[in-house]
Amino acid sequence: MRLVKHLRGLAAGGRRWLTSRAAARPWFTIYASGIVVVVPARRKAADIQVSVRTPGGPFQGLPIARAFTLGSSRYALAQLPHDCLARPGTLSVAVRIGASVWRKRFEVGPGRFSGRIDGVRGYALEGWVSPLFPEAENAPALTVSLLVDGVAATTSPAEQFRRELMFASARGGWNGFRLPLPSAALDGNPHRLAVRVGDTAIEHGSWAAKPKFHIDALSPNRIAGWFFDAAAEDAPTPLRLVAGGKTLAEVRTHHRPDLKAAFGRDATGFAFLDIDVGGEVDLVAGPPDGGIRLGRYEATTLAVRIAARRAEARAKLLAHVEPDRTLGERRAIRGRIVEVERSNRAAGLSERRASPVLAEPTNVTRIPPVCAIVPAYNGLSDLKLCLASLIPQLQPGRIRAIVINDGSPDATVGAYLTELAAACHPGLTILDNPRNLGFIATVNRGFSLLEQGEDALLVNADTILPPRLVERLARHCHARPGIASVTPMSNNATILSFPSVVGVNRPAFGLGVTEIDHAFAEAGGAPVELPTAVGFCMHLNRVALDEVGTFSTEWGRGYCEEVDWCLTARDLGWIHVVATDAFVVHEGSVSFGSAERLEILATNHARLEALYPEYVPEVEAFMEADPVEPVRIAVAQKLLAGRFGRLTLQISHGRGGGTDRYVRDMRDLSREPGHAFAVLTPVNDEGEDPRLEIRFDDDFALTLGAGRVDGFLKSLEADGVAIELHVNSRLKFDAGFLRSLLQDRPYDVMFHDFQWFCPRVHLIDGRHFYCDEPPPQICQICVTGGVPYGFGDQSALIEADLPAWLAFNAEILGGARRLTAPSRDTAARYVRRFGLEAVVALPHPEPEPTGTVRIVGRRAEGARALTVAVVGAIGWHKGYNLLLRTVEQAARERAPIHFSVVGITADDARFVRLGNASVSGRYHPSELKARLAAVGPDAVLLPSVWPETYSYVLSEVWAAGYPVVTFDFGAPAERIRAQGGGILIPPTSDPHELLGHLLTLRDRLASMPPHVAPGPAPATLDEYNRAGEPVTADDVPATLGTDAVRASDRPRSH
Repeated sequence: MRLVKHLRGLAAGGRRWLTSRAAARPWFTIYASGIVVVVPARRKAADIQVSVRTPGGPFQGLPIARAFTLGSSRYALAQLPHDCLARPGTLSVAVRIGASVWRKRFEVGPGRFSGRIDGVRGYALEGWVSPLFPEAENAPALTVSLLVDGVAATTSPAEQFRRELMFASARGGWNGFRLPLPSAALDGNPHRLAVRVGDTAIEHGSWAAKPKFHIDALSPNRIAGWFFDAAAEDAPTPLRLVAGGKTLAEVRTHHRPDLKAAFGRDATGFAFLDIDVGGEVDLVAGPPDGGIRLGRYEATTLAVRIAARRAEARAKLLAHVEPDRTLGERRAIRGRIVEVERSNRAAGLSERRASPVLAEPTNVTRIPPVCAIVPAYNGLSDLKLCLASLIPQLQPGRIRAIVINDGSPDATVGAYLTELAAACHPGLTILDNPRNLGFIATVNRGFSLLEQGEDALLVNADTILPPRLVERLARHCHARPGIASVTPMSNNATILSFPSVVGVNRPAFGLGVTEIDHAFAEAGGAPVELPTAVGFCMHLNRVALDEVGTFSTEWGRGYCEEVDWCLTARDLGWIHVVATDAFVVHEGSVSFGSAERLEILATNHARLEALYPEYVPEVEAFMEADPVEPVRIAVAQKLLAGRFGRLTLQISHGRGGGTDRYVRDMRDLSREPGHAFAVLTPVNDEGEDPRLEIRFDDDFALTLGAGRVDGFLKSLEADGVAIELHVNSRLKFDAGFLRSLLQDRPYDVMFHDFQWFCPRVHLIDGRHFYCDEPPPQICQICVTGGVPYGFGDQSALIEADLPAWLAFNAEILGGARRLTAPSRDTAARYVRRFGLEAVVALPHPEPEPTGTVRIVGRRAEGARALTVAVVGAIGWHKGYNLLLRTVEQAARERAPIHFSVVGITADDARFVRLGNASVSGRYHPSELKARLAAVGPDAVLLPSVWPETYSYVLSEVWAAGYPVVTFDFGAPAERIRAQGGGILIPPTSDPHELLGHLLTLRDRLASMPPHVAPGPAPATLDEYNRAGEPVTADDVPATLGTDAVRASDRPRSH
């Protein structure tokens, strides 16, 4: 892969990325029939006074006809007298807000317009316009032109819906426009943007594109990272892969919590997955007819060529006892690597091979003395723990330490080090930088103070070392020739983390470093070769340090400098290893705050990838091979031994949603002492990483391969642990894995969806609607061409022989101790499909809501428009396609209805493009009540087009106090019948029919039965596992007979 220099230049920028957004300011303008005033939401409508003056007349006050809140702004609409726009002239408008008064003059009459430009979103200029003259009924859409530096660029009709004008405009709110910016306006230079409609030009002002981005992952089948334009609104932006002028793939930026915390923006992350491109592809941000080229992707075999050169250098390094005799030749090899192999900046495929495990040493060579270098910057409590663990290991003449205070603003750090220096610990030197020099310069100062032939141990001040660690790392470094660095294992060390390698771990079970290190010392094996050391605790061979040199100051204040050093050493024939028998506690990132850390890391990592394009694929190859896995498992077994005698292991898919919530609620149920709870999930359910993770109580999460799970569980069973399994999902698991896991162990199955007999999981056919559950021979046609979910090694079997797949699933279900479903509806469907003897209907163990909310029907008197909220992640099975077509149908009919999604959709940009729908973004369940209050809906629509098995969203909406409208099938309908609090409508895939039902809601809401909460859920895990009511074949007709959708009612489409 090759990224052009322009990409790296754009990626730079430091703290100027963190520009703060100005608070909303009051503004007002005139529109076709009134004055719209916008103030911060905290203002009351009573604070606003509006008056208008016609030529020759006095100012006259206008009453506020309507006020409402959208997002962080309050809108007030004042109605103009009917004759104000009847003839050309000038209107003077005065608006008083509290003690402040603003005045504007507006020219009205034929060809005159007013409007508002919101700004640039997704590299398009958005806003609205309104005529300032009487319009004929059913007038055509207004035509708006984009002006760039005074020249017309693009033209578009103003026919997008604007919710703030739905009550105020003769067009019913259909006044909005979206004008894509041409490429010439995205060159980074200031351009004057405006729109023209009729004889009126509305200025936006000077604007310049300021794109910022970073590539996090770059491989032949995946490009991921983040992007935003600091000059544009915080909104999803299209990114495209383009070859030969043709768009091959397109995604939009999405929410990433880490970037939200760092930059305060919601739409930043992106990922192209499962791409397969043989030649060069451009990465472009912006719409198809323009945009900014960010970089270029190209497949190559660079890693293989570099590996061959490094092997040549290593052979020369090991050919002589004195490495300096071949240094010239090895530097020449490195020159060829840099100037020839890496010259095209191509980052390509790496050879997938396991890192070699080094043989145990037979004769340890002389071990040179070691000097530990500890840079200190703030973080007093961590520094104290670090030095308390290091000082006892000092041995004058053998092990010493230099602690350098890098100008810590926290005066207590300097005072502590002064006190420590006064104690005169043998072998300890305390130094102060004259000013803050940064991490790299401080480390290099330490390197400059090394004595002749002395190794260095770089120790972060936020680490805790176990006893004798310094000596043990030194022995590993000199056990074999040619080892440049040694790194121990840690709780927070990326590829060397324990027990999970995909996240930051707390020290296992709250144990101290000595206890965990003891387990590693007993279970760890020989050192393992690494692609790079990890700099939190890094022993450096003095000979390698002399050859490579100190850390490069070109990396600024820090991050990636140790990787640069390590890769340079590898080019010279050296290798790096992990000491699998040693463990260090690492807190992580004391020197920088999270936002600053992310900035520095992004900038430096982009530079690192440019210098060493083979590096990321090498690290990915190491992670895939995972040669440290046996050590992690062995240590986990030691630490878990004797902690519990009974284990409930939940098997889940890790895709989030209702299944994940169910597992969390199960974990929260009380258990007997000695009864542990764990969850087994794929590390990456939608990616290619085949590893799994078992997360125990206390957030002890062990990463391991599928082939090692059964052996790991058997080791627990050998220690006397009784294991029972609860299968929540079979997605992504291979058939052999499931058989080995479930064989000879008791297991229950909970049906969260229909994945056991529907490969599409949600009983949805080609229409994106409920399929009526046809016989298997029809289902076989439905899955021709593949299915959207992975079923491990049986995915191909589904397409070729669906009955064989169903037979395997029936075998698994037949061996279960207990089959459960969260509703009678779901239980009956499984009984009917598989001919099961019984399935227990058992609602999910939701915690009781705090407080009591009585949900009753509501009627908004005098309101003309209807507001319908939709809650959750609205994908295809949640009714996105039907909801989108209903929004489009409402636009065609100019229906007085607005749809507000509190959550996300499958395609937000397409959903909101007409303006009569909005999407507020992801939310935490604790935020839902406030989010809904901001929307103020008449009701909440659950548009799921399949018979849902439970619906946590229904519970959340009820808890927020709003009535629900949903289709009359599945668990939501069953719960509404039993508890009230909602309206059931006939299932339909016709958007016109659905819109008709919604437009008649108010009368039905007024007479809706109130919601009656169910009884309390079981309080303990054992009680829950004994609860429920069996549903048998005799119950199926009565349970599903009320199903409003029957096979005879509509034709099928597959």
